[in-house]
Amino acid sequence: MTAPRLLVLHSQLLVAQVVAARLASDQRFTYVESRDDPAVDLHRLEDFDLVLVDQHFIGPAGARLLERLRGVTRPVLAVLGEPDELDGMLAALRAGAKAWVSIDTSGETVIDALQTALDGQIWLPPAALPTLLEALAAKDLQLGLLQRLTVQETEVMRHLLDGESTVSIARRMFLSPNTVRTYRRRIFSKLGVHSALEAVAAARAAGMTPISPGGRYT
Repeated sequence: MTAPRLLVLHSQLLVAQVVAARLASDQRFTYVESRDDPAVDLHRLEDFDLVLVDQHFIGPAGARLLERLRGVTRPVLAVLGEPDELDGMLAALRAGAKAWVSIDTSGETVIDALQTALDGQIWLPPAALPTLLEALAAKDLQLGLLQRLTVQETEVMRHLLDGESTVSIARRMFLSPNTVRTYRRRIFSKLGVHSALEAVAAARAAGMTPISPGGRYT
């Protein structure tokens, strides 16, 4: 049986080479490669069973890489990042990553994490799990509050995410400013907040997006 093939991508080539060297000696992987430019490997990702990337690629910088990985079963995505980077872990999970391992983790632990990912299970730093679970529970609560908003209230909230004023929202939605103010009061009440900034923070935490991609609060 052929051992799984691993590709290591890091924004710093030297780090990628060090990680690759640490993992190459383990016979559970037969192929380890290091690159400094993910675009080079976008057309041959199917040659690998697992891709280990640093957290730099979880976001705009790695958009093309993540787009290629999205919705496929191979290669499996794992992330090399800081052990206490909670937002990064959440972003990685949303991107479909199966593992988050720290750069200072022992080689044996990294291998175990990668094997767990290949088996289709999630591996995260044990010390980060309590905080991560709390954050996920809070997000579920916020998402539940957002689901209480009506269609019109949701549209107003998305305009608020764009940083728009009451008058601007009224003009865009063909409503009177008083009607928009009424919607705002209802939104604040349902979300348990007292200002637009607090509402924006709650909506963003629950994953709501603004009307326009370039919104002020994106």
